[in-house]
Amino acid sequence: ASDNSDGTWTVTMNPAPAANIQYLWVVDDVIDVLVDNARLGECTAEIDAGTFHTDYFSWGNRVHIRGSGDVTGDVAGACSGTAN
Repeated sequence: ASDNSDGTWTVTMNPAPAANIQYLWVVDDVIDVLVDNARLGECTAEIDAGTFHTDYFSWGNRVHIRGSGDVTGDVAGACSGTAN
């Protein structure tokens, strides 16, 4: 993981997972669930693409879809594909 020095971290999964998986990041013992981000509409691109699942209340998981290539640009603390 790379510290972006702004409260976010960037991680690259390489090679990509060989199956569909749901995952989340834990940074400095803090679970990155992005529930508030989803409620504020910041994860719309990821939800529409099927790369983020949430109940908008207690959990939010990122999703890697098998065959979609290496995961790059995943930023803890943010929904990477939605412009804020």
